[in-house]
Amino acid sequence: MNGKADQGPGAGGAAEREADAKHLDRILQSLIDTMPVGVVIAEAGTGRIIASNRAAEAIVGVPITGTARGPAGGYVLLTPDGQPFPPSELPLARALARGEVVEDVEIRIRSDTGAETIVLASAAPVRGASEKITSAIALFRDVPEHKQDEDALRTAAQLLTALLEHAPTPIFVVSTDGRYELVNRAWEELFHLRHEQVIGRLIEDVLPAETARQFWKIIRRVVELAVPQAVEGFVDVPEGHRYYYTVEFPLRDATGKTESVGGIAIDITERKRAEEALRFLASIVESSDDAIIGKTLDGIIVSWNSGAERMYGYSAEEVKGRSISLLILPERPDELPRILERLRRGERIDHYETVRVRKDGQRIYVSLTISPIQDPEGRVIGASTIARDITERRRAEEVLRETSETLQAMFQASPLPIVALDPDGNIQLWNPAAERMFGWTAQEVLGRPYPLVPEDRQEEFRALLRAALQSKSLIGLEVIRQRKDGSRVYVSLSTAPLRDSRGEFRGVIGVLTDIAERKRAEQRQATQFAVTRVLAEFATVGDPTPNLLQAICEGLGWDLGEMWRVDPVSHLPRRSGTWHVPSLDAAEFEAISHETTFPPGTGWIGQVWDTVQPMWIADVAADPRFLRASAAARIGLRAAFAFPIRDGGKIVGVMAFFSRDTRPPDEDLLQTMADIGRQIGQFFQRRRAEEELEVARERLLQAEVEKKRFYREVIRAVTHGKLHLVDAAEIPTEGRLALATSLEDLTDYSALRQRVREIAVDAGMPPEVTGDLVLAAGEAITNATKHAVRGQLTIYVTPDRVIVRVSDRGPGIRPEDLPATVLLPGFSTKVSLGMGHTIMLQLSDSVWLATGPEGTVVQMEKWIHPEEHPEPPLLATWERL
Repeated sequence: MNGKADQGPGAGGAAEREADAKHLDRILQSLIDTMPVGVVIAEAGTGRIIASNRAAEAIVGVPITGTARGPAGGYVLLTPDGQPFPPSELPLARALARGEVVEDVEIRIRSDTGAETIVLASAAPVRGASEKITSAIALFRDVPEHKQDEDALRTAAQLLTALLEHAPTPIFVVSTDGRYELVNRAWEELFHLRHEQVIGRLIEDVLPAETARQFWKIIRRVVELAVPQAVEGFVDVPEGHRYYYTVEFPLRDATGKTESVGGIAIDITERKRAEEALRFLASIVESSDDAIIGKTLDGIIVSWNSGAERMYGYSAEEVKGRSISLLILPERPDELPRILERLRRGERIDHYETVRVRKDGQRIYVSLTISPIQDPEGRVIGASTIARDITERRRAEEVLRETSETLQAMFQASPLPIVALDPDGNIQLWNPAAERMFGWTAQEVLGRPYPLVPEDRQEEFRALLRAALQSKSLIGLEVIRQRKDGSRVYVSLSTAPLRDSRGEFRGVIGVLTDIAERKRAEQRQATQFAVTRVLAEFATVGDPTPNLLQAICEGLGWDLGEMWRVDPVSHLPRRSGTWHVPSLDAAEFEAISHETTFPPGTGWIGQVWDTVQPMWIADVAADPRFLRASAAARIGLRAAFAFPIRDGGKIVGVMAFFSRDTRPPDEDLLQTMADIGRQIGQFFQRRRAEEELEVARERLLQAEVEKKRFYREVIRAVTHGKLHLVDAAEIPTEGRLALATSLEDLTDYSALRQRVREIAVDAGMPPEVTGDLVLAAGEAITNATKHAVRGQLTIYVTPDRVIVRVSDRGPGIRPEDLPATVLLPGFSTKVSLGMGHTIMLQLSDSVWLATGPEGTVVQMEKWIHPEEHPEPPLLATWERL
């Protein structure tokens, strides 16, 4: 064989294969270059284009470079509708990535110069021995011109369809026999029908009867005349009448014969409504009470409504064609030229108030609104004037102005503060009197919250504001307000709600009257009454100090009160009582005060005690005379006053009062309290005298008791226990009640004595003993009926005694007359019988006697059997005494 056979299999075989591959490449390149279609090959992995033929470059116009996902430059690939072609969807990319065989994909190729070519591209993968994709090949060719024409027609058809579908006006086509062939979306929306409900159906089956009848009439004319027809009319739709301007035209076939009728309907409802509105406006103009006048830019009147006739007195025939200057005041010749010049510049004149002259020469105030009138090109060609007679309003405004000036003068000159607030409580009005009373200037308070209400009165103020919101007026309400310096003042408040022209609440106005003097007088008078009432309540017993302090604090509006009296141990002023309002935490101050004494002339209390004069302190924290200043400052005490309590010419105490408010010295109050101090001192003097009198009375009563006891003991001793001088309650009641009878109007004494006798005999008493009892009872009965009133006889019987009791309501026997009355025979007074008491004592075994201003009770007891009881000693002993 030749030399080639001596070469090794490896080296020689590789070279041959490489040569064979190059040879095949040349053959392949020659082959694809001869192909009439564009060919492009891309390798797997990178997707890089590795080969293309001349036809491809001729179609594209530039060399083919880049990858299967798109060119490197010189041109772009687009979808049929002109959008960038997605790289992953290009035929070569699909063949390489997914192994797809892609056929006839339409691609637009647009060069950088703007030239476009439409191609149909196909692609397929190329696989190696292992079936693995090694590359992909794409073929593409020009789309023929007729294909482009078809596309253009298709595009035009699509455009026409889109126009029909999206046209805002209803479009339809019907056959000559009245069946619907086409309707667009606007038509469907107008009649609320779907496409499938209409196509192929007759007009009368679709439209309302009247609308269908008119429609048929037009269609017949179009078919008959073969020319378009235009008509205005209304269409009944679910929303009601809609007005349309409809043009219907013939649609011809290739021979020129009308085979269908098309139509376009333009909605003119708004135009119709505008025309109606114009007619309506014209009627309004004519019927308006205002004068409405049309004129040229030279001032020539061209229109004149009935309102102008009534206002100015001229008829339309009298003024049309004449200058508007006939209404202008002669003394204002420049007014009309100025107005016309502004109108020529296109200016509108609003609410121009002036004076015009009526036909009868009367002058009236008018408000003019003058507007330029423009032609379609925007040029001003005239003007319209609306005039309103404001004569009455101007007169009312003049009256209002005069009234306002009067009110403003009154507001400024008022001696009383006048304040107005908005609904939020901010000040809107503040007159000079308010400045003088409260200290704030108008500049300081206007537009700001109401500053006059003390912190502890805020809820009261909010309640008043709520009442004003409910249209409630106040008259003479007494409230406390605060000045700029912090001092308080009593005022009488009267308010009224303020309203705007619609009647809506816009605030409240108040007038304040300083009633401080009156209030102070009332408070002082009420305090004096309260002090008098307390002193009356404690006239005899109890300590009035706490009640006095409370009455004065509450009556005058002070926070804390003290009473200082002489300490019995140290003989120096020491606090003996205190009272304070519940809101004041005064425990520390009271504790310090309790341990404090004031030698004469020492401290504030000591000075009042020493001088016997009332004193005022404006600020206890800053006054060196006040020794408890630190404790007072810690609880906020500020003003204070003290006054002496006098007992005749002697001082017996000091009362002091404190306030957390700043209060200027009040000499009238000090004088009032000095009077109250004397009143309280007189009370203490009277109480001391009454106490001394009570001691004397107690001593006298004790002496009376001792004297009475002495009489009882002496009389009992002298009578050997036979006569018992006692109180009525001490007389014993024993035995059976045998008789109880009144001695009023007694005339038959013998019958009553006989009844006494019968009771004694029935009890078993011997006759001789019975006679003594009857005689003694008769003496007692006679004494009671002649010297007393409302006498009463009562008889009781026991097993061993008969008891006779005679009582009356006479003046009784004086204690000093008792011994002589009951023991001396013959002694007589105005209320005794002389011998009567002696006889009763002699004839009875025991006598009980109770006598006094309320009357006398004599009870005589007689033993039924005297022999069984020893008799007491005789009275001879007493007679000797």
